[in-house]
Amino acid sequence: MKNLVFHLGGMWQNPLVEDGLSKNTEFATDTSKADAEAAYPGMSVSLSGFSKGQQGTFEGLWKNKMVEGINGNLAKLPQYVDNGVNKYETSGGSTATDYSLQQNIQDVSQFYANLLPENAGFWSSTDEIMDLKQTNPINNENKVSRPVSNPFYITDPWPEVTDVIINIVAKADDPTVSAETREKTKPYTTEVDGKKPIVAVSIDRDRLTENYKKAKHMNIQFHFSDSFYKDDGKTLDSEKIPYIVINYKNFNDKRFDFQPGDGFYIGSVDNFKYPLNETDVGEPGYVNSIAKEVGGASDEDWSNPNVLKFGAHLLNNFTDTYDSDNYPESFDRAK
Repeated sequence: MKNLVFHLGGMWQNPLVEDGLSKNTEFATDTSKADAEAAYPGMSVSLSGFSKGQQGTFEGLWKNKMVEGINGNLAKLPQYVDNGVNKYETSGGSTATDYSLQQNIQDVSQFYANLLPENAGFWSSTDEIMDLKQTNPINNENKVSRPVSNPFYITDPWPEVTDVIINIVAKADDPTVSAETREKTKPYTTEVDGKKPIVAVSIDRDRLTENYKKAKHMNIQFHFSDSFYKDDGKTLDSEKIPYIVINYKNFNDKRFDFQPGDGFYIGSVDNFKYPLNETDVGEPGYVNSIAKEVGGASDEDWSNPNVLKFGAHLLNNFTDTYDSDNYPESFDRAK
């Protein structure tokens, strides 16, 4: 609750309104202000970390919850009612009509996880996108050749980083067949039966540390083949890329640090190095910035509409992650 309230206050702080909190965002909780204050005495006065005059307070947050015309109870929110959600947590003694937000999140997560066949690393909703498996092209810590897979994992020159390359390759661009065969292959289409294609990928934490046991960071790189680019061959067409579901596997309660430099790039078997310096991005052997690849003015042009469209095609699904410090005792841990 302490962390939650701190972040909610930070999201909503607005120096132009009373309490420094925006009144246009609902704070929905079934926890009373009295219970929260009892758990964290003294925090009802202010939360450390805010600048002077912008302290987030319990008083302000719970007042925000009670804005006129707004229902603070989750069971009354339309987007949850539409999905049958009427409580927060799964608990013992639930009736047949009870459906928790927690269970809803787990069900949706499982739906996306189930897109992938068992033990598969890649799946596509259309046969126009192929599963191009490759392997580590450089020596790793153990000098062991890894099996081909998609995605495949490379130890970056910076040893604390594991590069994860996801091949999204149109069958019309299949590099394993002759040019003559490719010319006879049906071109990639951006919609099939009125629906945009979907690919699902599994990133396995065990594979992240396979090459280097002390790896702390992951650098996820998408390799799109030529069919996903505009006619100039240089600009990735955000209209052509499929929806991408990334299922993170075997993370459980294990920590894996994410630093500001971690994230998504455009890479390939030949361009995978993590950019230690801004000048590295786009250089031979290094990854490319998604912002620049989709037509942004620079590597940092993240507000470009095409960048936002790319992001809207990407869904991160942590299939089996939980916080061991916050794991409710009433749950079946094995399940």
